[in-house]
Amino acid sequence: TGPRPRTGAAGAAATMAMDAPLAGNRSNFQPLEQEDDQYTAPLSSTQEASPRKVLALFACVCCLFGFLSMAGMGVAWSRQESCSSLDGMEIADWNTMMPANTTMQYLPKFFSFFYHQVDVLDTHGSHVGPVGYWTDLNLFFGFVNSFVYTDSRGTDRVVMEARAPWGLYLGLRYDLWRCAGDHEDSYQVTEDYWAKPWFFNWNSEKVFNIVDKRSWDTVAKVHSRTENKNPFFPGSIAKFMHQKHIIVTDLKDDKIAEVIQESQLHAGFRNRRFFSVNARPDIVPNEVVSFLGAVWEINEAKASESDNDHDNFSRRRRSY
Repeated sequence: TGPRPRTGAAGAAATMAMDAPLAGNRSNFQPLEQEDDQYTAPLSSTQEASPRKVLALFACVCCLFGFLSMAGMGVAWSRQESCSSLDGMEIADWNTMMPANTTMQYLPKFFSFFYHQVDVLDTHGSHVGPVGYWTDLNLFFGFVNSFVYTDSRGTDRVVMEARAPWGLYLGLRYDLWRCAGDHEDSYQVTEDYWAKPWFFNWNSEKVFNIVDKRSWDTVAKVHSRTENKNPFFPGSIAKFMHQKHIIVTDLKDDKIAEVIQESQLHAGFRNRRFFSVNARPDIVPNEVVSFLGAVWEINEAKASESDNDHDNFSRRRRSY
């Protein structure tokens, strides 16, 4: 037989003595629960802080991008003058700022997202070499878009300016004027939006009118197209074979001027060149014919930058 259970005061004391270790063990478990709460609190605060870090990093990247954009715009704005910023400039008439036969070439620059440059060379006259260059200013997503021609013979000086007029219209439109003359002695290049082919226009043909703003009469027509533009070729091969062609005709449809750009296949690793020939400067000035090729090349450079193809221009080298 086992020991008899204790009764009375002695039994109660023994029962309390047996329960004391269990009570001690339960009291020992309680701080562990409190410690768990202390460890889970930092985890929740860390999870709440991570979105704040992401937002702060995103804000820093946006500020850096905005600073670089404003710096590029500032450089582009400071480097390009306009007619209004020139004082005491010599009078330069039409057909004196540029020869009839020229070679043009686009040159990529570091800040070319904001401005572009097309050099003009006299390759047929007595002055063989650069005579000037076209530049554009493209800021605030195209809200500020202008073109100037700088005569580099001697000291660099802006002698012409072009700008897209304000208003709503279909197609492209540019006003071109001399810095030394009034704005009435100027020309306007207007795209005839409804005259271009609408079906199977593989060559991207366009028709423009050249208007003399002194009388607002159309003095010539321009037909532009891209040769060797086959839609069945891959994009890289097609761009390698493209060749631009601009034909200027009088009102009798006789050719009076021409601008031809060589394909990249002929140019090799250098920048493609434009060859401009004007047989009737008395109808369309040499400067207007040159502007047709320059603005086409600059607009294509902008489109290439939008398609992330600008690296193809940067890898080419100067040819002179």
